[in-house]
Order: sequence, then C-alpha cells, then structure tokens
Amino acid sequence: MGKIGFIFICCFLIRAGFGGLTWSCTETNVVVHPLQASVTVGFEFVNSSSKLIKIKKITSACGCVSGKVNIKEYKPGESGMVWVRFNLEKRHGAQRKGVVVQTSTERKTLYISTVIPKTFVFSKKRLDWKHGEKRIEKSCRIINKGKVPFRLKRIVTKQKKVATRLKMIRDGFEYQLFVKPDAKLNSAFILLKIYPEKQKGVSVLKSFTFYVLVK
Repeated sequence: MGKIGFIFICCFLIRAGFGGLTWSCTETNVVVHPLQASVTVGFEFVNSSSKLIKIKKITSACGCVSGKVNIKEYKPGESGMVWVRFNLEKRHGAQRKGVVVQTSTERKTLYISTVIPKTFVFSKKRLDWKHGEKRIEKSCRIINKGKVPFRLKRIVTKQKKVATRLKMIRDGFEYQLFVKPDAKLNSAFILLKIYPEKQKGVSVLKSFTFYVLVK
C-alpha cells in the first residue's frame, strides 16, 4: 500500500465527453485517515475529438480544493490527467467538493467525495488574559470525539514569550493544554499548533489550532 493522501483514479462514475474530452470518470469517493491533512486524486481523460483541445483554466468555489494539469494542449487521441487536491484541515463529516475544468470545447466538473472522521476538539475557543491581569497558567481540555485513540505529541508556536505543555488525561482521547504567558507580555494574539503522533502511511498530518489572547 502506498502513502495515504495520494489516490490514482479511484473512480466510480464513468462519463464520456462526445466531441471533446472523454473522462474515465468525473467523480471519486475516497476513504481518508482521521488525521490526514489532504488528499490528491487524478482524473484521466483522452481527446476523443478530431481537433486540438486546450485546457484554459481550472476553478473552484471553495479554497479547500484546487486542480492542476501539467500540459494544457492535447491533440486528437492524446491523453492527460487533471490532479485535484482537497485540503482536509478543519473539516469533518460528509464532504463533496469539485473543480470546474474549462476547455476550448466544454466545461466539466470533477468531484471528490469523502467522510472525514471527527477527532480532537477544544473545550474553549481560546485562552485570554486581560490587561493588568496576572500572567498565571491557564488550561483548556482537548478531547478526541472519535473512537480511535491518537496521541498528541507536540505544541508549536512562533511566540517565544509563552510557555506551553500537554498533560495526558486519557491516553489517545483526552489531554490538558496548559499555557503561561511571560509576565511582561502584552498585546499579543498567539497561535498554537498541536501535532499528533506520526501515523503509518500518512505523509502529512493534520494539526489542531488553538488561540491565545494576551491584552
């Protein structure tokens, strides 16, 4: 098995484009790992017409999905591939996203469908310290809403004047995040990224973002 996150033409819908491009499929249903950050799918086509076809642009209504093609012009009989990448970060539940391929002869929408399992959620939206408030350590609970345990391993932040630590409450399911700003830190909006333990077969893992506001 290859690494999760790259899928080559895993399609269930076959549809031909008469007088233009003939697609092996226009929709694919993929299974993703709960901690997988993105998935890329290849949609194969062939120029079944008698003339040169140009791929003018590939667009999407959602910033979470994008498409690209390596070659933009195809002679009769030539084949190619449109690669569609779906960013799974900050998403869960049933998803169906598409890109529109505009050619010199037609428009075709390609779809990726999946169900993203829910994992870690925070008990608070953020941690706050008011102006003049003592910079004591505060905490937030992180809970895995799924059925499969995953360990959280590290916290990353660009702000050096804040101390962070994780305490395991229930292995793979519940953690306590502790944050303590420096006594002299003021007017700071801090982003923390919490990363899980590496997973076999997953090339790029999701991170879980938490915010800290120090006034």
